[in-house]
Amino acid sequence: MADNVTNVTSKTSVYNVEQNGRINGVHNKSNISASEYGTFKEALKNAEVIDLSEKIKQQMEEAADDPKNKPRDDLVIITEEELRAYWAQASNYLFEPTGDPKQDKIIELTLLYRRSCVDYTHASEFDKLTEEMDLTGMSNAEKYMAIYEKYKYCYGENFTDVGAVNYPSFTEYGTQFHIYSQFEDEVNEACGGAAAAKKARIEALYGKGLKASEVRQKIIDKYYYDGMTLRDLLKMTNEMRLCGVDGGITNLLDPVSNPGTYFGSESANQYDRITNRESILDEPVSKEFMRKMYNSFNARITVHPDLPEIVGKMMDLFDVNEIEGGIRIGNDMLINIWSKFK
Repeated sequence: MADNVTNVTSKTSVYNVEQNGRINGVHNKSNISASEYGTFKEALKNAEVIDLSEKIKQQMEEAADDPKNKPRDDLVIITEEELRAYWAQASNYLFEPTGDPKQDKIIELTLLYRRSCVDYTHASEFDKLTEEMDLTGMSNAEKYMAIYEKYKYCYGENFTDVGAVNYPSFTEYGTQFHIYSQFEDEVNEACGGAAAAKKARIEALYGKGLKASEVRQKIIDKYYYDGMTLRDLLKMTNEMRLCGVDGGITNLLDPVSNPGTYFGSESANQYDRITNRESILDEPVSKEFMRKMYNSFNARITVHPDLPEIVGKMMDLFDVNEIEGGIRIGNDMLINIWSKFK
């Protein structure tokens, strides 16, 4: 016990200390009244003397023994560079085989293509940029552009190409499709729906007040080149789809919904359709391919009002010319289709 306390230090603060050694309050000494100060002196006379250093040490040891404070062996601290390398490699090519060689081949093709569209260099900054983003007061076009620039910075200039080459039934493979899907969800929510987001993309990237045909022409001017491959044609029509002006051409070029376009019988299974497409994916689009695409289009009962114009534009782009009232490809004569496009 403290039997005789005669000296009180002149420190600026007085601390309330419980018997277990924990501090539960602090007072500025200059603000303590005489009666409060006397009460404090009386309490101090009867207080149990505690070695605070030992008490603190004891508390630290107890905390160290608490399981929730113990370090976990399964956690690994990595650097920023290592995190970027992880994003670039983890789960992009590797998957657990299904046991079906054909299905495994399609999964492999899916992952290889999707990985080619995404660059993870700045992926680790995505959450921070999202937290800091403020779209208040922006127009839809400005909102779209802000979100689009964020994704391009974090995942590369070509991340939207993930949706260009369709690998149906395999959306769960690889992180790339989920990034692409998340982007569409984010812009749709910010702009007030999918239709509004498509309109915002047009305004942000191509200009305001444009007709659908004008937007398509700007996209063609941006993407088309002499000797264009099927891969790049699909990317071009995917851009039309993102802007809401494709008129169904992306569906017409898809190997599942439109198998007749892909040099095989229409009864071919999904594996054959996709592998047939892969075999010509990086070849220049041929006249034979465009003929098959047109025949499939011509067999459809109902089409989008813009689709005839788009198909005609495609035929023109790939130099399927009007000769003798029809279309000549090699030695074949096709029916006159130009009335559909005039």
